[in-house]
Amino acid sequence: NGDILVTLTNSPPRDVGGIEGFIMKTLMGRAGAGEPSPDTLVLLRDSDGDGRADIRRVLREDGLDSPSGMAYADGTLYVANHNALLAFDYELESPNLTGEPRKLMDLPGGGNHWMRNIILSPDGEQIYVAVGSASNIGEYGLEQEVGRAAIREIDLRTGAERLFASGLRNPVGMAFEPESD
Repeated sequence: NGDILVTLTNSPPRDVGGIEGFIMKTLMGRAGAGEPSPDTLVLLRDSDGDGRADIRRVLREDGLDSPSGMAYADGTLYVANHNALLAFDYELESPNLTGEPRKLMDLPGGGNHWMRNIILSPDGEQIYVAVGSASNIGEYGLEQEVGRAAIREIDLRTGAERLFASGLRNPVGMAFEPESD
């Protein structure tokens, strides 16, 4: 319908001490990423057709935790928090996103690559979630990397989860090849 949904987000809190923590906090602050995550979904709408959003409405501010990826199909808005995949009942053009979300799957939270991209399969039966590595070179230990650097799949009909792809450090920008899906 032309609406654009946007997540206002930032990294979940990180507990990194020492010189590394000091440098990270300083650099993130300079980059504008030193503030807590707003954890907000916003609707942008161009009601007069001039190509600019003249309506900016907060859809939701609760139940979110560093949200990033979103997908929509058949009355359901899927939102990937850094630590879980959620599903909300949502009808297009609705002024807000109410009701309790359904948690579809837990995800390994936080880490250096905390944003979660999601994509629905062309038939709408599966959703894929990109989960980046916790670090750059395993500096926090390999136990922190379990379930990461991967794309996870959930079957929306059965709830069955599986590891779809692994060894992908920080998979972003997923798409389906249009000829073969």
